[in-house]
Amino acid sequence: MNGDNKQGVSGLAIHEVREYVNSQQVFTKKQFFKVEEYIFHNLVGTYAITRILGNYGTAKGIAYFIEGKGHSSPHSRILYREELDVEYYGNTNRVKAFKEYLYSLEQNKIVKYFVNENNNGLFYQLHFISNTPFQDKLQAKGTHQCNLDIYQANYTFLNKNSFELSYKVLGPNKNYTIKTSFTRIS
Repeated sequence: MNGDNKQGVSGLAIHEVREYVNSQQVFTKKQFFKVEEYIFHNLVGTYAITRILGNYGTAKGIAYFIEGKGHSSPHSRILYREELDVEYYGNTNRVKAFKEYLYSLEQNKIVKYFVNENNNGLFYQLHFISNTPFQDKLQAKGTHQCNLDIYQANYTFLNKNSFELSYKVLGPNKNYTIKTSFTRIS
C-alpha cells in the first residue's frame, strides 16, 4: 500500500478522490471531473460548527450548504447560511448571529461571494494546493482585500464529512485568526 492510500488519523481518503477522478469522465470527453467539482458538490449538507474568534471569543452553531441554480446564472451554486451563538470573552451574554455567502462553481473553480451586502460582490476564488503522496488532506486558499485589511482564507478538507476554515486577518489595526471547524450532521 503506498502513501496515497493512507487515511491517517483524520480518516481523509485522498485516494478515494483520486480514484474517482481517474475513473470518471463526467459530461463530455473534453470535460473531466475535477477535484474542485468533487469538493464543491460534497459541501451540500448541514454541519455543526465551532469557531474560535481570535482572542475575542467563541461561537457554536449550525451551517447549511443548500444547492440550487442561480436565476440568471448557468453555474452551479450553493447558498451558505450559518446561525451561531457567539460568546465574547469577558461577557456572559451570548449573541445570536447569522451570515450568508454564495459558493459558485465557475469553469471548474470554486468562487465565494458575499450575499446581502451592498453589491453581492466577490469574496475570493479558491486555489487548491497541489497535494503530494505524503499529504493526508486537501487544502485550498483564497484572499480578499477590504480597504487596508487582508483576509487570507485557508480550507483544510479532512474527509468528506469535515473540514476546517481559518481566516488570517491583517490590517493596520487588525491581526488575528478566526478558525472554524465543520462536522457534517446530515
